[in-house]
Amino acid sequence: LCTRAYFQLYGVPSSALSQLGRFFRAAWPTAVRSIWRETLVAFLLTVAAAVVGYVLVRGDPSWFFGIVGDGMAQGRDPSASAES
Repeated sequence: LCTRAYFQLYGVPSSALSQLGRFFRAAWPTAVRSIWRETLVAFLLTVAAAVVGYVLVRGDPSWFFGIVGDGMAQGRDPSASAES
């Protein structure tokens, strides 16, 4: 830990632009690749919720008001036209 701190403080300084470039070129992609399982689970849960919502509203339109709030619907309902 002391060695890392030494090099952090007294190492060869690099510009902020090169550090930013290194972050977007290497650090961020590595971090994203390391959480691919969590990302996949979140994606699958989102797709499953959308499918369940579609099936519920398709089978019984009254479910629409249980899923979509009045403020979000802005007066529309499942029978609304594309123009509205």
